[in-house]
Formats: sequence, structure tokens, C-alpha cells
Amino acid sequence: MSKRFKTQDSHRYKKLGTRWRRPVGWQSKMRKKKGGAGLKVSIGYGTPGKPLPVVVRTEADLTKDCKSGILIASTVGAKKAKMLAEKAAELNIVILNRKKVKRAKRVEKNIQKNKEKKIKEEKKKKEEEKKAEEAKKKAELDAKKTSKEKAAEAPLNPKGGK
Repeated sequence: MSKRFKTQDSHRYKKLGTRWRRPVGWQSKMRKKKGGAGLKVSIGYGTPGKPLPVVVRTEADLTKDCKSGILIASTVGAKKAKMLAEKAAELNIVILNRKKVKRAKRVEKNIQKNKEKKIKEEKKKKEEEKKAEEAKKKAELDAKKTSKEKAAEAPLNPKGGK
């Protein structure tokens, strides 16, 4: 693992190698952390941490120190995520969860398609209603004409036997 932390007795047995294995022996000096037994892995030896990315929920959060990048919060919706991504692009800020932004753009496209689809359906409905009304008017006019023609034809064609 590292040169700093070695397996107990690695200097004695070559087969143990330099990888780290936790000492478990009952009398193990390394387990008991006795001086000179070697270093045991623990939290205090950690490397200095990197600056964490800023979690962004609103536009105001973009004004914070965002040198290490931003994460768009999971609670942010698609429209707002897209808007935050555009603002971040203007400010040259790196977005670490680009999937959220891609999904937001995809959702926006779907919303646009659905709107266009609805508009087309409404236009079709209106055209069908107009056609139905025209057909109804035409049928009424035909009915009036036929009744007038019947009235005119009745005296000319006597079937009543007169």
C-alpha cells in the first residue's frame, strides 16, 4: 500500500510484502501501538482534504466561492437546473453533475414537443368541428331544398288517382 505503513514483521518475511494488514495478535506491539513497533493506519495520518464543491439550489448560491466546481442539488427541478447551468456557463464555473443538466435539456425538449403536439391536435379538432358544421349546414340546406322540390313535384305527379 505505502512505504509508510507496513505489515507487521514484513522485514522478517518477504512473502508478507509491503501491503498493509491490520495487526490482530494478542501480544502484538503494533496493535497496542507501542513505540518503535511501526506506524498503524489511523485517521490522523490523512492527507489534506481538497476543497469541496458547492451545492447549488438557487442563483444566489452561484455567488459563493465556486473554484472547485458546483453540484446542482437533487431537489432542483429540470427548468431551474437548465437556468443554473446557463448562469454557470456565463460565469465559467465547472458543473460536476452534468447528467442533471443533460436530463434537464432533454426534459425541456420533451415539454416543447408536447406543446407543439397539443397545438396541432387543437388545430385538427377545430378543423374537424368546422367541417362538421359545414356538413350540417349543407345537410339542412339540402333538406330545405328537397322539401321545396317535393312540394313543387307533388301537383305534377298525381299518384292519388285524381
